Amino acid sequence: MLASAEDVPPKLTRKERVADVAAQLNLSQEIVFDLLRWYGTEVVVVIDDSKSMVSISNFETVQTRWEEMQERLDALLQLLLVINEESKITLQFLNSRNPNKSTDGVSDGVSANKSTEGVSDGVSVSSAEELRACWKWAKPNGGTPLLEKCEPYLCEPDSENERLLLVLTDGEPTDCSMRGFENCIRKKSKSVFVNFVLCTNEPKVVRLYNQHMDKLDGVDVIDDFSSESAEVQKKGKIMTLNQYLAKTILGPKFKKYDMLDEGKNVPATGAHVPTPDLEWSDKMPRTKEPKAGGGCPACGCATCVMM
Repeated sequence: MLASAEDVPPKLTRKERVADVAAQLNLSQEIVFDLLRWYGTEVVVVIDDSKSMVSISNFETVQTRWEEMQERLDALLQLLLVINEESKITLQFLNSRNPNKSTDGVSDGVSANKSTEGVSDGVSVSSAEELRACWKWAKPNGGTPLLEKCEPYLCEPDSENERLLLVLTDGEPTDCSMRGFENCIRKKSKSVFVNFVLCTNEPKVVRLYNQHMDKLDGVDVIDDFSSESAEVQKKGKIMTLNQYLAKTILGPKFKKYDMLDEGKNVPATGAHVPTPDLEWSDKMPRTKEPKAGGGCPACGCATCVMM
């Protein structure tokens, strides 16, 4: 029996979507504000499904790197869907192939345009259910061809919006050297922002990514939550899970999130305070102009400043 129009829930507006996620995750107004500043961003997640991802990462819970990666992406999904205008993200696996790939060679979520030329196996995801469905056919096996899978997404997007490229991996690329991978990432478009989300705490891997990638403009490197929060704690600060999620998404774009693990006194959970003597347009860099007659997209005030 088909559902009637009354049975179909109305589509949430942008404001309602953001407010709903903010309430569920107990996000600070500043994080909400920065998510709105990046609204319209194209999101691509490159997933390392190499054989090494079956290694045990947590001996207390006996979880593999693959299982922990799934949990991390599940936690990030709501925020990733919020910043994308069409409420979807593209998953790009290193080895696994979508069995539902269309006959024309273009899979869900990847259009035949210059920004994704050569990539034909990306998968579009717009809900937690669709994400979980991927784990039925995506399994760890094979090498780590990071250069091959990341390079097509480093060129300038077709639209005026920017692109966030999240790379979830546990090791070095097997199709090039780390120096070669660094040179490739260095040449990315200025409208592409990259975060390497490490699925391992192996000292060599962490050191290599910090050495080669963390220094590049528009690029961040982030460990798992326990490692990141431990680093912050050494500086006498505290990193909440919400701050960690915000850093994962916003770190490559906004320097204050990139600096969280350095123990800087950043305002990631501070109050959002209206002020009468500061123009919003003078102090708040953004990717899109506020609507006519409006002010801060987070609270609606005409002027504001982060304390």
